[in-house]
Amino acid sequence: MTPHSTGEFLFLKKGEAAMTEKKTFRLSADYIKKQKAKAIAVSVVLDIIVLAGITARLWYGRESDEAFWKVATIVLPTAMVAGVLVLRFFVRKANTRFKDFRITFDGKKLEQHAFEQPKLSIPLNEISDIVTDENGAVRVKGKSEEEIVLLNQLEGREELLGMIRR
Repeated sequence: MTPHSTGEFLFLKKGEAAMTEKKTFRLSADYIKKQKAKAIAVSVVLDIIVLAGITARLWYGRESDEAFWKVATIVLPTAMVAGVLVLRFFVRKANTRFKDFRITFDGKKLEQHAFEQPKLSIPLNEISDIVTDENGAVRVKGKSEEEIVLLNQLEGREELLGMIRR
């Protein structure tokens, strides 16, 4: 299915069909779940550290046990609610970031769409190199210094590589 492009015309080898629609590749659901779990873990640890710091500050800055408990009954629940809100923010941000990431291929160009980043595009005839790094990620390099990374966690990555290399 290698398109042999000359200007506006597309020539195919005998028996090949033209690719007319974009094919989209996304990160696997398992990878997204793992990243979400990491965001939750980091947020929970940060919440515990903040609560411990607030408790220590209140305890060692107290004038009496009664004053500590008056302040603690207001400050600690407020800090816990704030911690839950921060947790929700981190999880939603991580979820959006990974769900919005996609690679599209239409037979003429490879495009990477990522959350809050400019779209990267490399026309098929401008691919200068395809390199696999030590982590197993495949880097598709264009002549214009652009680089699209095909992560291991990309669903259908081998299929996409096969389409690019043809």
